[in-house]
Amino acid sequence: MMEEIIQAIKKTKTEIGNKEVECEWSDFLLSEILSIEDISGKELTSKTEKGNIPLIIAKQNNNGVGKFIKNGNKLYSGNKIVLVKTGDGGAGLSFYQKNDFYCTSTIMILKEAIKYNYNINSNIGLFLITQMKCYKNMFSHSNSINENKFYKLKINLPINNNQPDFEMMEKIIDNLKKQSKLDKIEKLKE
Repeated sequence: MMEEIIQAIKKTKTEIGNKEVECEWSDFLLSEILSIEDISGKELTSKTEKGNIPLIIAKQNNNGVGKFIKNGNKLYSGNKIVLVKTGDGGAGLSFYQKNDFYCTSTIMILKEAIKYNYNINSNIGLFLITQMKCYKNMFSHSNSINENKFYKLKINLPINNNQPDFEMMEKIIDNLKKQSKLDKIEKLKE
């Protein structure tokens, strides 16, 4: 599904339902869209017990989940984007976390910036992390993301009246989800 999202987002014309919609795009500083909730993270003690709350680590897959634990140092609320600060192969990756989670010190927790009035939900979260995918090629274990580098990052977004168009972001992802379901139904018919 991620490749479908990337392809749809690259288009200046997007099909919403049966209608083709044209949208303008512009670059923004990432810090205008997302603000840092926590950059320090917390190292875990060796006494963490298995549980059902995800522990987000510097990982390339599985939405950043290293394991599920019962107790950690600080529990973060869901509907956040996490950005991997460092790690072999994981630096620069971002993941949307719908539910509450713990994380290690290799993770930067991002929330809505106050400049624009919006809330991160699953559609906006998926859209933003897809646009943030380019950061993976910018960072590495020896070139990690810090606060100064974060404030220089840019993100390309659809706009309406020169403002980020969060409604369009939601519609694009929603449309892709519907299309994916239709494709699955068509394959079942074959």
